[in-house]
Amino acid sequence: MTIIIILLVIFFIVLLLAAIAVSFPALIRSDSSMSEYEEDKPTAEAVLEILCKGAQIIGNYFDPSLVILIGGEREEDELINGQVSILIASCWKVFNSRPAIFPNGEDEFPDESEDEEIQRIASIRGRVITKIELGETEPHLILTLDDGSILFINGKHNKGECWEVRAGSFSEEPHKEESWLVIAIPSGNLAIWVPRKKLNAWFKKHRYNEQE
Repeated sequence: MTIIIILLVIFFIVLLLAAIAVSFPALIRSDSSMSEYEEDKPTAEAVLEILCKGAQIIGNYFDPSLVILIGGEREEDELINGQVSILIASCWKVFNSRPAIFPNGEDEFPDESEDEEIQRIASIRGRVITKIELGETEPHLILTLDDGSILFINGKHNKGECWEVRAGSFSEEPHKEESWLVIAIPSGNLAIWVPRKKLNAWFKKHRYNEQE
């Protein structure tokens, strides 16, 4: 009888761990063969979705890198303190539609003048972000807009950070603990800072909803 009870307990523990793995895939690293980027990508994409999906491109400025401001009323706004922004420190391009192949490094982008860049970024002002994702093997940032156009931001660089998406302030208390930040760092990896409790709550709500 004791052995049967022990086996039942082990069985229920295995079921519990399997349920957690399905519900929170981005928070569990189960495959040791995965690269650091592949392990971090699901969590980063969830954070990017919270910060940007369904939001509108409301403005931009140069400081000196291009900064895009994100706004609009969404359900996720209750999780976010402060302005959401995308800082671009590498090459980027607006495609009229999704290309068959995206650039994979700064050397694959055409040279453009500052005036051309200003015109391009002005063309997407007011557009709504319907999807935000990362590249398969490199942290390229890919935003699909409501008119079908694509804002593609290079994420591949060996020495510098290519982009960051943030909300909140990391220099002011108590807002520091409530801030969100995803950065494409050198060598094709990601750095992620989040309010963990809020992210876990979002995962639980949305992952369960997807299964219903």
